[in-house]
Amino acid sequence: MIKPSHLSLLDRYWAGLIGCNPVLLQAKSHVVFVSDTFPGVAAIHKNAWVIAVSHSVETEVGERLLSILESKASALEIEQSCVELLSSIGQTNTVGPSSLQYISSSPIPATHTLVRYMLRQLYEQDDVLVAGFLANLMAYREYTVLDRVMFPYVVGVFDNCDIVAMGAVRVWDGFIGEIFLDTLPHYMGKGIGVKMGWHLIKWILEQPGDMVAQYDTEISNLSSLRVAQKLGFQRYARLLMTNIG
Repeated sequence: MIKPSHLSLLDRYWAGLIGCNPVLLQAKSHVVFVSDTFPGVAAIHKNAWVIAVSHSVETEVGERLLSILESKASALEIEQSCVELLSSIGQTNTVGPSSLQYISSSPIPATHTLVRYMLRQLYEQDDVLVAGFLANLMAYREYTVLDRVMFPYVVGVFDNCDIVAMGAVRVWDGFIGEIFLDTLPHYMGKGIGVKMGWHLIKWILEQPGDMVAQYDTEISNLSSLRVAQKLGFQRYARLLMTNIG
């Protein structure tokens, strides 16, 4: 669950990021506005869509994006249509539409142990093993064991000597700990993601400064949404952003 004290902090954080008053995030009807601070396109839905476009983007794009987001198409079709629209105007690195979720109280207790696998924290000397895992994952991931400031806590799950799953924490604004979870396809469905998530949440909530754990996953990714549910995350908003990186 999210502590009430964190809800107002999160409203201020996201409103500041897209360049609006936090009150606007509570709007009951959809809003498209030109942001003086956000460099791309951002859309946040708590009660209604609040869509920010930069000065270099026509407000008509925000209206077209709203039409896609509110359509009756499947989650995957909406995701693809958003990417196509935004790519057509040069807006890249699109994230979402995703479910932005938080937890700031104790996570659900781990219900089982990983009998076959070992979970431990990863360090700089594990970089070669991490590179091997990412090569097997065949996907780009930003997290690394070489930057302890940006990613202060990284864990790996091992099958013998090989990493088969990784999780990482990135800290934003000193109070948000965003967690990343990845598991090789052959090892999915074994509870590894939930176990890693539990460890990462526990680490975040034990840090000084009254932190909150964040999990952001595409709405089309049903298995990831199930992991979030098992860990006790609470949805804060739906989110779409461009020019992330």
